[in-house]
Amino acid sequence: MLIITLVRGYDADCQRAYDTTSANIIAEMADLSRQLRDTAHVSFDVHYEMQDIDTVTTNAVMDGSMQVSGENFRMWIDSIETIQNGQYLFTVYHKDSLVVVQHPNPIARQLLQVDVLDPLVQKMVLGDLKAVDSAGYRKIILGFDVTAQYIFYEMVYDPATKRPLYIRYAVRKDVELETDKRVNVYIKFSNYQVNSFKDDIFISKPYITVQNSENISTGVKTANYQVVNLMEE
Repeated sequence: MLIITLVRGYDADCQRAYDTTSANIIAEMADLSRQLRDTAHVSFDVHYEMQDIDTVTTNAVMDGSMQVSGENFRMWIDSIETIQNGQYLFTVYHKDSLVVVQHPNPIARQLLQVDVLDPLVQKMVLGDLKAVDSAGYRKIILGFDVTAQYIFYEMVYDPATKRPLYIRYAVRKDVELETDKRVNVYIKFSNYQVNSFKDDIFISKPYITVQNSENISTGVKTANYQVVNLMEE
């Protein structure tokens, strides 16, 4: 998937105590996540910028669209199409004739790019948290421990609609967490519309044919594509 999900995993024993300000921001992020889950038939445009800093620096700028209804979504970025429904999350790389199939992910993690409710994230990576108010928007800034893969994260959203306006974050590339090798990401959301599509856009059958979790093949829209099945991982 084009938009990166970088921190995963849940551990019920990994709970962390926060001061009042940080606890309120965690609750605020949780409320935004709930708002996303409760969203019905909302579409919007996505502008995506990525800077990959390694031995050489590469830049990518892409535009696309996204349709969201509850935990279901469909996203087009460049030539990459990603669809999630109640059973599957699959990404179709049309230029490469490739389909990657995996288990669904929470929509908040897909859209907001970090899951602050994950106890492992809370224990291992969250440092200082703060919020900044301005005319027409609110910014949430998450700090991270020096051992975290994330370097920084900020999200700006409309407090009236609870919809994100943009997200900016950076992550370290290496397992050794060297800060000189990193990926900077900026995602802008705009042109929100309601009830602009029907749920049939989330149907998987045109893209994949499923016998069972171990036997997944292409559909009519992906004939001759290669399928990578991650459902068993």
